[in-house]
Amino acid sequence: MRRLTALKFYGLAYAARSVVTTGLEAVDDFLVIMAQPGGARKTMEQHVLPVVAESQLTDMILPTRSMYAIVLAWCGEFVSIR
Repeated sequence: MRRLTALKFYGLAYAARSVVTTGLEAVDDFLVIMAQPGGARKTMEQHVLPVVAESQLTDMILPTRSMYAIVLAWCGEFVSIR
């Protein structure tokens, strides 16, 4: 998948905002196109959420946490959504 490759290159270039934006698009692809909520959750937890926290992208917190809640709902983790 091209978005995951781009996500890794953005990470190597320390382009945090591009990592988050591309990561959210890849998560959406995992959910809508491929119907793989496990892959979406893995992408969120390993790539997107750590970059938002480390880079202090405060304007990206709400869209990222909202997408994470959607991913958890797709995974059936209703108790984990806070």
